[in-house]
Amino acid sequence: MNSLCRWLGAWVVVSCLAVGIAVADGGAYKVEETYLGPMLPLQTDGDYTYVPGHVAYVAERGARLIMMVDGVPGPQFRWIQGRPVFSPDGKRLAYAAGDSASSPESLVLEGVVGPQFYQVGGIVFSPNSQRVAYCGTQESGDVAVIDGVAGPKFDGIADLLFSADSLHVAYTAEAGDKHFVILDGTPGPTFDDVETPIFSPQGHHLAYVGVKHGGEYEKFCAVVDGCPGPFYNGVDDLTFSAEGRWAYIATEGNKMFVVLQGVKQKVYSSVSGLVFSPDGRHLGYVGEDGQRYAVVDGVRGPAFESIGGPATQGGTEEEGLSFSPDSKRVVYVGVTPDLKCHLVVDGEVGPGAYDAEGPVFSPDSRHVACRVQQTENGPWTILVDGVAGPGFDEITESSLVFGPDSQHLAYAAAQGEEAFVVVDGQSGPKYDQVLAPTMYYQPEGTLEYIAIRETKLYRVTHTPVGGGG
Repeated sequence: MNSLCRWLGAWVVVSCLAVGIAVADGGAYKVEETYLGPMLPLQTDGDYTYVPGHVAYVAERGARLIMMVDGVPGPQFRWIQGRPVFSPDGKRLAYAAGDSASSPESLVLEGVVGPQFYQVGGIVFSPNSQRVAYCGTQESGDVAVIDGVAGPKFDGIADLLFSADSLHVAYTAEAGDKHFVILDGTPGPTFDDVETPIFSPQGHHLAYVGVKHGGEYEKFCAVVDGCPGPFYNGVDDLTFSAEGRWAYIATEGNKMFVVLQGVKQKVYSSVSGLVFSPDGRHLGYVGEDGQRYAVVDGVRGPAFESIGGPATQGGTEEEGLSFSPDSKRVVYVGVTPDLKCHLVVDGEVGPGAYDAEGPVFSPDSRHVACRVQQTENGPWTILVDGVAGPGFDEITESSLVFGPDSQHLAYAAAQGEEAFVVVDGQSGPKYDQVLAPTMYYQPEGTLEYIAIRETKLYRVTHTPVGGGG
């Protein structure tokens, strides 16, 4: 993976187009900027919505508000409510807005204003980006609007979601003091409360947690395909494997354990971070019994004070472990009593550092990258297969992204007041801000992201040339 380590490069700025050639032993990248438009004053400072390759935000234009998408303004409204929602493919955008003194709201889908409601919320696209659903609130109740068609009215509706195959829709509903989940228009068993449902990865199964009030404590049960299981003091991390096996963490008194397909696993004082491997054949979690252990298929790893897993999209660290894409490898960060953070790859404990966060595997599962700070107030670096890259004042959490061939790595960094993207160790053009969640590699190997310089919005691409992908 030498192309991750040895780079030479030069950057040339021409008018509003920046062109650069960075050369590695794996090839070269041409870097180009496309000007998208000015950054208008935001309604809420720093409040952007991102998907790979796209950004949207609410901007002020006089006394009116507009939705800006990749620098292009949408229609004007008296108000725009909440954050916009991109479709999974990034090609469609929906949000709630209003333009009437009586305060009704409408769904605005690709610039087209829909029917009015007292309030619009819970907007969700199907995984194939072709369908959209939301909750419309009327004076006498809520309705689920699916593909433009309003369903029956309930006292409350929330948690709309589509199945992975985009064929099924589920949501939670409330009628009087009863709560239930509706799947494709059919209500399930009633409870005193229900939690957000989940579909299995193939869309064939639905599960959620039902809550029963009464007595000193609430009771919780997992409901899978409409069948309630036993009640416990707590049910957490309900999840499906790729082929539809299900598991959750149960609390019974002061003990916790995993329930896999209805079978109780080993008891610990605490359990967290439940996750199936991508192929569904392995189950991992963090078990605590005085110390914490990463547990894979019932086998404990080395003991630590705490264990950290991959960073989430919002940049926060969750306790747990991560499987490689081929399901054969495991990585996590273990913290020892001296508060040193150790990257643990396939059970092998690496050297300690002041901080280590968000380890990720390459698509081919051969390489591991992790954000590391060796000493307090020291520079941040990216560790790739144990080799440290250049140091920076900051490296943006959850910004690490491997190229599709697993031979290239990019991340967002900052030095002083300058922000930039680092590709295979080479710093790119300088900006005031890099919108890290927009970073992604296209299938042919082009890296794309959106950045801001002097209140101007740019789309930036690093395109392989001469075999650089």
